[in-house]
Amino acid sequence: MCPSCGVKEPWISDEPTTNPRVIRVAMWIGGVVLVGLTFVVSAVLMFAPAEQERDEKMPGIAAERHEPR
Repeated sequence: MCPSCGVKEPWISDEPTTNPRVIRVAMWIGGVVLVGLTFVVSAVLMFAPAEQERDEKMPGIAAERHEPR
């Protein structure tokens, strides 16, 4: 018996509301998109130029070379 409306045998569908195949296909597509985005983000982080590239020379050595003797 239904506690809210008092029906003796409430109707409950035995079939799922969404086709399991549709759910499976959506999960696969979501996984492929997630892996693709991971590759794109990792490629951008590895191969993008740095915002401020440092000069590899030490500042004292660079100043000594430009001074006239």
